[in-house]
Amino acid sequence: MSELLRVEGLTKVFGGLVAVKDVNFSVKKGEILGLIGPNGAGKTTTFNMLVGLAKPTTGRIVFDGQEVQGLAPHSIAKLGMTKTFQTIALFEDLSLVENVMVGALLRTNSVREARVAARNALILAGMNPDSTASARDLTMVDRARLEVARALATQPKMLLLDEVMVGLTPSETLLAMDFIRTMRDQGITLIVVEHNMRAIMALCDRIIAFQQGECIADGTPSDVANHPSVIESYLGRGASAATN
Repeated sequence: MSELLRVEGLTKVFGGLVAVKDVNFSVKKGEILGLIGPNGAGKTTTFNMLVGLAKPTTGRIVFDGQEVQGLAPHSIAKLGMTKTFQTIALFEDLSLVENVMVGALLRTNSVREARVAARNALILAGMNPDSTASARDLTMVDRARLEVARALATQPKMLLLDEVMVGLTPSETLLAMDFIRTMRDQGITLIVVEHNMRAIMALCDRIIAFQQGECIADGTPSDVANHPSVIESYLGRGASAATN
């Protein structure tokens, strides 16, 4: 598989706080990459820099052969990289199709074409494009699905999913994992931030662990789960020695 994303020396400083420090990684086309780590470890800040919502202090982001650090979010989305948000902000009084058309209009000025793209994205997300419900009528699970559908309507090459499994039941989590695999099968490369360790270990081809803004492990789920620095980060100092 060829490389779709490369990050080199990515650093973000807020005032005197180093939120992300010298992060380096690459993502291959068709890969599902997971980012794990405690709250405040730098995962969401990294996501925001990738899609242009935050400007790196230093470092390079190369997406599909083009440097994108410093570009506006809509410019990066047009190139094919976008994200979902932890805090879902929908147009509450609009229908499902109308909500998703907002994303589709990034690719076309035609309302008809945007509507077709929105319907297709809703179907891929497992939602009914003919529903007359408005966004405010949706359950938490369906609100998350609508957020993903809106991102899919931008026709991404790479989609960044920020904690889309929060609050899901075990059965809903399994459905969400199947949905993510379906997106990968449709040719979308994915980076997933998630605190559900069981889910992310089963879902991802590769995992990067963050701690205090730095990458402390990068490898297969098994390799990362057994990495001494990861064990210490989650279980406390001395735990890695106790597990060996």
